[in-house]
Amino acid sequence: MFLRRGLSAEPDTLDPQLAEDNAALAIATELHEGLTRTGPDGSARPVPQLPALLALPAASPRRAPTDPARAPGSGPFRLVERDVGERLVPERNPYYWDADHVALEGVTYLTVQSPDTELKL
Repeated sequence: MFLRRGLSAEPDTLDPQLAEDNAALAIATELHEGLTRTGPDGSARPVPQLPALLALPAASPRRAPTDPARAPGSGPFRLVERDVGERLVPERNPYYWDADHVALEGVTYLTVQSPDTELKL
């Protein structure tokens, strides 16, 4: 099953560390997973393997990729298509740690400026 959603604007960035606007934050949530996550009851809880993850070299500071659109994600979806000003298409990330429990095959975000158009779509 694919979900089709409106996105109020074109994201300013796909880099989760630079995301500030609502569109960029919405896409970053789909493509990346932090070291903590929200529990089913809405409380923020640590990933059980947090200490082990922080011990890995991957947790060391690094330079940001020059093309964030091609950077690997850690979230339930990965970006497979982007038409600037039109749409972004994340699909299920087969390398996600909990991929078997991701209900959707993908999401199509349509970047529309008008809330009326978004609602009609």
